[in-house]
Amino acid sequence: MGAKVEIYKIMNQMKREGKAVVMVSSELPETLGVADRIYVMHEGEITKCFDRVEGLSETGVMKYATASAAASN
Repeated sequence: MGAKVEIYKIMNQMKREGKAVVMVSSELPETLGVADRIYVMHEGEITKCFDRVEGLSETGVMKYATASAAASN
């Protein structure tokens, strides 16, 4: 757990410096907690890009990560 905290500190410092940070994670709560923008993929294709201003939620992200949502696009 301590290592993640240190990584988050480094990521936040880089963001303050105006640098882009790309994080790949399968842990949705973690991603929602730190990301400003989330690209959701299903079967290797980007199905949705969420910006922080859109009000990110686990339900919204999962909708685009599942086969049923991909079929509705």
